[in-house]
Amino acid sequence: MFNQLSGTIIATGIFENWGYIAGLFIISIMVGILSGIYPALFLSGFKPVKSLKGQFSAGNGSLLLRKSLVVAQFAISIILIISTVIVYTQLDFMQNQQLGFKKSHRLVIDYQFDSRINEHPDVAKQLLTTIPGVNSASLSSSVPGTANDRFVTFIDDKQNLQQQVQAEAYYVDGDFLNQYGIKVIVGRGIAKQFATDDKAMLINEAMVKKMGFANADEAIGKRFKQFKADGTIVGVVKDFHFHSSMELVQPMVIRPINGFFTCLTLDVNSSNIQQTISAVEKQWKQIAPGLPFVYFFEDEAYNNQYISQLRFGRLFVCFSVLAILISCLGLLGLSAFSTAQRKKEIGIRKILGASAASITVLLSRDLVRLIIVALLVASPLSWWVMHRWLQTFAYRINISLWVFVFSGSAALVIALLTISFQSVKAAIVNPVKSLRGN
Repeated sequence: MFNQLSGTIIATGIFENWGYIAGLFIISIMVGILSGIYPALFLSGFKPVKSLKGQFSAGNGSLLLRKSLVVAQFAISIILIISTVIVYTQLDFMQNQQLGFKKSHRLVIDYQFDSRINEHPDVAKQLLTTIPGVNSASLSSSVPGTANDRFVTFIDDKQNLQQQVQAEAYYVDGDFLNQYGIKVIVGRGIAKQFATDDKAMLINEAMVKKMGFANADEAIGKRFKQFKADGTIVGVVKDFHFHSSMELVQPMVIRPINGFFTCLTLDVNSSNIQQTISAVEKQWKQIAPGLPFVYFFEDEAYNNQYISQLRFGRLFVCFSVLAILISCLGLLGLSAFSTAQRKKEIGIRKILGASAASITVLLSRDLVRLIIVALLVASPLSWWVMHRWLQTFAYRINISLWVFVFSGSAALVIALLTISFQSVKAAIVNPVKSLRGN
């Protein structure tokens, strides 16, 4: 179960390593002994005569220890609750932020640079776009969210001196920018009439900044050299997240070079998607017999970059639930002990006319204060931890006050539900029985 949750193989079987099992057994025994030492020493300190008469009390030190443990337990629980909320809010932000390109309904076929496609790209695209449900097709060396190559490129700077830069490179056809909704903010794109123009290059806004241009217009017409080819920059595209939003958008160059294509993207309708895929596969076998039909959806490929963060979030949820359960056990024990200690006081209050509701509030009040103390302890600690975690993301959320209000309220509701049973039970008991000690 943990293997599935964490996405990794911790162990293939329970009895794979007897050393671990023996270690866990010894730890369990030691925890049991340590847990029993305190009450054993505490009880052994009572004088027999006073014990038989019921004349003993826990003492202020013991009560302080119990309260401190409850505060510590709930502080850990609140830290985990706050952290879980922030983790999932950040993941939602990353998956739903404006990426600068369209990723929905994009079916990508990876044909491994097969020459039958690259030598006749327009034929393959035309045959596939005749299929009902396929709106358009484009070819490229990569797609956002997948691995991409970096190449050395020489570009003229403001003084027309060529500077060497390492940049991500996309090689695309004339339909790619339009199909993915990548905006050209200055100059022109790579339209069909320029699709064979190997002298043209587009750069993104990050490259404009890297080269030190004051604005995108200054980059137009600058010379470049890449591999053995040279030419001019004809356009600047708006930055888009071709990698995850954990990192800043890197400088990129885009060129229309046919031989580097390996991805064929189809814009497909969402209705009857399986039927469309079957028709594409059938046509694919006619276009490139023997070539495996390997495909994926662009949105899934892009979101796969966040798998480790999603697993991290699921683990946080599990640990939060376990911590809350343990905290509730401690709180339940403390509430039962507190109720037993005040049994006669409750009886006297009821005889004097106190209502069950007022007694419930009386018994719950001190325990609620402990939860508030735990919240005050947990809030700054959780903010510090999660603030440091968020610094690993180039694009991140701001930690809002509502996260702490929500988490504290959730912990308080859970605590009230835990102690309400003991409080209500004590409040409705017959006061005569309480005074008799029954």
